[in-house]
Amino acid sequence: METLDKLTTVSPQIQTNELEKLAESDIKHIICHRPDEEENEQPSFEVIEKEAEKVDIKAYHLPVRDGEFPEQAIAKTAEILARAAEQQEKVHMYCRSGTRSTIIWAAIEAQKGTDLESIIDTAANAGYGIGQLRDFLAQYQS
Repeated sequence: METLDKLTTVSPQIQTNELEKLAESDIKHIICHRPDEEENEQPSFEVIEKEAEKVDIKAYHLPVRDGEFPEQAIAKTAEILARAAEQQEKVHMYCRSGTRSTIIWAAIEAQKGTDLESIIDTAANAGYGIGQLRDFLAQYQS
């Protein structure tokens, strides 16, 4: 689990046995950006959601295919992050490797006017090199 900002973390695919640890880390929401059945061994979102409920974590499924970043997924993620921030609640996002979730976070930060170099550096510090997406992210800045 890597930190993107004070309320947002990201990781590769989570397993059901990791949900209790996420709850202990004060995570209140998880966002899955991974389509079901992307790989044979991954748990379905339904399974993750049911287990998350047991530890009082609200789960959201906003599947994004590799290399695609639909505006709807970015907008809905931004809405969830904003609502959570209003309550000072932590959000954990995941996909297969964490890269798609990081790129979505970066697009949202760009929309908020955060400096692109700062966004790219934060992602790199979390282990996600997204510098090659500078032009993609620039389109989200006002």
